[in-house]
Parts: sequence; C-alpha cells; structure tokens
Amino acid sequence: VYKRQGYESVSEFAFAGNSTLETVDAGNTLLTIGSYAFMGCEALEEVDFSDANNAVSIGEGIFEMCGDPVVYVSSVNAAGFQQSEGWAAYAENIEVRTTTITFDTLGGNTTESIVVEYADYPELPTPVRTGYEFGGWYDSVQDGEAAGQAIDPTAPWTNKAAAVTLYAAWTPTEYIIYYEPNGGTMETTQTAYTIEDAVTFALPTRDGYTFAGWYTDEALTEPAGE
Repeated sequence: VYKRQGYESVSEFAFAGNSTLETVDAGNTLLTIGSYAFMGCEALEEVDFSDANNAVSIGEGIFEMCGDPVVYVSSVNAAGFQQSEGWAAYAENIEVRTTTITFDTLGGNTTESIVVEYADYPELPTPVRTGYEFGGWYDSVQDGEAAGQAIDPTAPWTNKAAAVTLYAAWTPTEYIIYYEPNGGTMETTQTAYTIEDAVTFALPTRDGYTFAGWYTDEALTEPAGE
C-alpha cells in the first residue's frame, strides 16, 4: 500500500513498472498526477481518492498497462471526478466507496443493515429495548456490551471498510416506586430500581393493624405483586 499523504503531486513515470504496487491511497492533499505515473503497475488493483477534497488532475495514460484498477471516490467528490475531462478515459473505473453497516442491538429490536457512501451522512437507526435507554452505537463489543469508539451520528462516514458491525449501548432505565402507607409509617416512601434489580417492596407498620400488601390503585383492587 502506498499512501500519498502531505504531497500535492505525483510526478510523471513515478511508479512506472512497479510490479508489487497493489493499492494507492491518495490522501487529502494530492492535486495532480503526472502522465504515465502508474504505467505498467500490473498488480495495481485499487486507487483511493476517498479523502480528496476535489477531483485530482491527471496526465495521459496514468494507468497504461495496469489492468483495470478500481478508482474509489467519496460521495462528495464523485461528480467532480466523473465530469472531469482528464478522467473520461477511466469513467468505468470510478466507484463511490461504500460500506455495509450491520447493527447488533445486543438485546434490542432487530435492525436492518444499511449501505452508506464514504463521506456521506448515514441515518443511523435508534433501536429500542424494554427497560433500557439507548446510548448510541460503538464499533466493538466486550463481555456482551458495546465498547471501543463511539460513532458520532452527526459526522460524515469515514470508515473505508467494505463491511462493519456497530453495537448498541444501553443504560438501564431507572424507575421510582412511590408508597402511600395510608396511615402507616415507614422509613422511606419511595424506592428506585432498574430492570436489572431484584425488587423487594418496603414494608410499613401501623399500630393495631396487620399489613395486607401493596396495591396500584386507591380502591385497593389491583395487587402490586410481591
């Protein structure tokens, strides 16, 4: 892999005859490629302009005797390359780089995969899971939970992989139980819990009475359970 980062040009015949060059990453500063720069690079399969800010100007025969390398561009600069007079000879080689994103919701509802173009803004889904609040997408998983780098839903997609899996992060929703002791006394009148907790209801006391349980309605017809 050859990465041309920090340079504005590739000179004429720069890599001509290089039999081992397979991939070229043009970076984001390259402006021009001289004539026959990659002539005879028979192993060349991919030239990546995904990070280019504009269409790169090229000389004659840059891929002469190179086979048929794929020229990857982003959704942002695709039109510039496709409409450039210099790139007309390689129009069929130009492809917008895409990534298939698969979503592992780690207990949430099933979410369909999407295909996103490089430098485009993907519409990431928002899954749901009973008892939990969604905390965003991450690029790895550890011990059954999302880990690694958080994916910024407002940023352009800059992962060049053909396929990736994103993992959903979850935070247990906190619920509050409010108690109305109806004449009794108790140490607390509310209890916080999450779906991951084993809930034990607090017990009130009242002189001369035996506690008969909690109900969810004032008429005392709907038992709250144990």
